[in-house]
Amino acid sequence: MKKSEMIEKSEGVYAIFAYDDETPEKKYLAYEINKNKKQIIFIPEEDFTVNEVLIKGFDSLPPEFSKAGYIKGGLMYYLPKKLREKGITEFTISKTDKSRIRKIKSGNKLVLNYFDFSNLKNQLTLISNEAKQERSITVDVFFHRTFPKRYKKTTLSSKSKAKKAVHNLNDQRQLLFRTALTHVKCNFKKVVASRIM
Repeated sequence: MKKSEMIEKSEGVYAIFAYDDETPEKKYLAYEINKNKKQIIFIPEEDFTVNEVLIKGFDSLPPEFSKAGYIKGGLMYYLPKKLREKGITEFTISKTDKSRIRKIKSGNKLVLNYFDFSNLKNQLTLISNEAKQERSITVDVFFHRTFPKRYKKTTLSSKSKAKKAVHNLNDQRQLLFRTALTHVKCNFKKVVASRIM
């Protein structure tokens, strides 16, 4: 099991070392937190395409990051694929900057707005939770069919069905809102540009 240890390097600057509890002598630097600058450097242990991820606007780890040195919600698996696909050599997650990709000397730089990043993680978590629930129901149904006298028939409760529907509607509402907001911003810029000319 992964564990972590935080050490103060200097005033307002902390290092978080991660390690496996079976091999505590093999600690590695996972994060460097600079509370004064409100930025964190995440150093992924495994092959992550980029050597470090800059997290701007934070003086403590955002909830999507584990102190044990990884990004939650399966993002450690999916992000490197997308980074490699576009030759990303620098990766920043920012509380204030807009999401964008731009060309730099060493390749491309990806900036992900924290809201966008958090939304992606939440969507993956929702999909994972739904898949776990579906697998559990599948196993329950299998055992009921195979041993009907020993295992009860399983059905989703009304509460579970309603909760699932509300989660799906909430996610769709958030995506629609972000899309509408983007369109409004684009159209506003066009109107302002046309008035200036």
